[in-house]
Amino acid sequence: MRTVIMAEKVNAAKDIAEALELDNLNRLESGFYKGEKGGTEFVITYTQGHCARLKEPEEIDEKYRKWQLETLPIPFSEENLKPIDDKKRIVREIKNCLKSADVVINAGDAGREGELIQRWAMKLSGYDGEVGRLWASSLSKSAIKEAYENILGYTKEEEKKLDALYQAGEARAVMDKYLGYNYSRLLSLAKTDGVTVNFGRCKTPLTHAIIERDDEVKNFVKRIFYYIKVKLEGDFEAVYVDEELNRIEFDSLEEANKVASEFKELKSTADVITSNTEAKKTNPPLPFDILNIQKVMSKKYNFEADKTLALCQSLYDNHKILSYPRTDSRYLTTDLKDTIYQNLEVLNFGEFAEFVELAKGRSVPSRYFNDKKVADHHGLIPIVPDYPMYEKYEELSEDEKKVFDEIAKNFISLFLPPFEYKVTTVVSKSEDKLFLSKAKEIIEIGFKKCYTGEDEEESSIEEDSSLAKLKEGDFLRILEKEAIKGETKPKAHFTTATLLDFMKLHNIGTGATRDTLIKELTERRGRNKDSAVEKKGKYFIATDFGRKMDSLIPTELKGIEFLSKLDEGLAQIENGELSKDDFLNDIQKMFINDYEDMSNNRKALMKNERNDKALDLYCPLCQKPLRENSWGYSCTGWKKDNTGCNFSIPKEVAGKKLPMKAVKDLLSDRITSKKVSGFKSKKGTKFDAYLRLEFENGKGKVSFDFKKND
Repeated sequence: MRTVIMAEKVNAAKDIAEALELDNLNRLESGFYKGEKGGTEFVITYTQGHCARLKEPEEIDEKYRKWQLETLPIPFSEENLKPIDDKKRIVREIKNCLKSADVVINAGDAGREGELIQRWAMKLSGYDGEVGRLWASSLSKSAIKEAYENILGYTKEEEKKLDALYQAGEARAVMDKYLGYNYSRLLSLAKTDGVTVNFGRCKTPLTHAIIERDDEVKNFVKRIFYYIKVKLEGDFEAVYVDEELNRIEFDSLEEANKVASEFKELKSTADVITSNTEAKKTNPPLPFDILNIQKVMSKKYNFEADKTLALCQSLYDNHKILSYPRTDSRYLTTDLKDTIYQNLEVLNFGEFAEFVELAKGRSVPSRYFNDKKVADHHGLIPIVPDYPMYEKYEELSEDEKKVFDEIAKNFISLFLPPFEYKVTTVVSKSEDKLFLSKAKEIIEIGFKKCYTGEDEEESSIEEDSSLAKLKEGDFLRILEKEAIKGETKPKAHFTTATLLDFMKLHNIGTGATRDTLIKELTERRGRNKDSAVEKKGKYFIATDFGRKMDSLIPTELKGIEFLSKLDEGLAQIENGELSKDDFLNDIQKMFINDYEDMSNNRKALMKNERNDKALDLYCPLCQKPLRENSWGYSCTGWKKDNTGCNFSIPKEVAGKKLPMKAVKDLLSDRITSKKVSGFKSKKGTKFDAYLRLEFENGKGKVSFDFKKND
């Protein structure tokens, strides 16, 4: 009897093997795990994320290689699958395992994408037999054991739910490919002359939102106003308010001063008519998900979202001291309750020791555990490493420490008591004028001990315990009065943090993809000379090029409403309320309508205007000057109809940006005069080599020469 369990990640495969307490556990040459129990042989495979992809247009049919209106739409389908290049070996090994399997269990990550990844791997392997589903919301031993004892998929109802989840994942993948390629080509060919319109289900609405925000900031007209502040006896400050206790604002300084002058002079008094003290508390924040740690690192250290994700991934993969980082959940699973104190104890060193000491003997409240709010993976927490955490910590880079520090403090704070304080509100009256005073008094610093010196949400309220001593009937002299200038402020341009918030709010991307989406906004595409968005300081600003491109896209395709409608359709598939085929057919019908309209009304509204630099580089085939592109250097003799010179040479080879000397050597002598250092193989090994320039169908091809024959 042979059981094959298909996990997604290497660590998940290992955790499953250990949780099932397999005998004679060993790692095969393939990297998979093998063991036995009760007369059954177990092999636990992994895919390491997606190992299959939909074919590119030219892989479906060579006619789609060239951008032509006549060949649209390109038909993408889940039937056109192929292995991702660097996953071919894994697919081959999985296929070999499935051939001899008596039982197959899908142990991919919980959720839509996890279902898709594993089923596509099975499809590539040609397996279409019965599959059980191990659905664990975390990789703790107890969670894995419970999931294994309750394998899903063997009843009609369970099978139907899992199939719907898979179909929603497949619909999402096909939809993104169909919309992205077909609309990009349609808009580029029907509305531009040589401009690459980069349409994307998520990127296009994001770019449009940035343009709208920029316009909102640009068109904002600030309003100057004034309000009156007085100082009362006892060094209390108060603001002049109306009957609803709202601050009274004036349009001019003269008007504010006129009202202030009506207040009686220094011997005047204000009577306290109400004094109210309210106890408040703030609980420790929920554990981080990837979005919120990205926001914090952006605000504190100006880290881009992709950098924070990469650092978290390193803490998870390389150092093994962080839970799975690509999580969208801010809650913990209940199975962690019995072991989570161990995660706290390993942090008892360095600057964390003081906080751990405060947390000793305490437990994490139940409100932070909620299995229903954990879809794939629980919130980010430090995990117990194989050897002392303080030794692991010393191995971290400075940036890795910054990320880990934030996650560790957040985790420790879960054990600490709430931040408790009192807010006193006093209303005083002088004749018919009302004044409002507010102050807070800290009762228990609680979890905020971990964040001493950092901004607090209540910082706008002055800290003063003496205000609470005032009672109704007290008299206070008015000592000073002053008109204070204020002004309304517009929303700020999008930053990484606010862009992440916007994406979360409108369900754009996931914790695993939002950083890539943000990065792609500022990248140039195809032969475009500009990107749609640029980063100025910490702000994302739409370029003129991005605005022009946005104007080409139909309104109904670039609004958040369009995105919401698609997400609603995917949710309906997931819930069994809509078929995948009907959903994709509706998308195809929408494109056909747009295709007929645009192809019958072609007009170049954008032209690819280049600002070619004088490079002193010339084409070795036709001697015309070369122009610089984002990816390399191409001949200025190129023509859209392919009748001109097709020569080009890349800027980067095997992870190494070519020195200008090497480029000139290749163009003049076809080989570099010296070895170029710093190349990196697919396995990550660095090497040096001479470079040779060869020609293939009129294009330049750079190859390595390790000996160079003189």
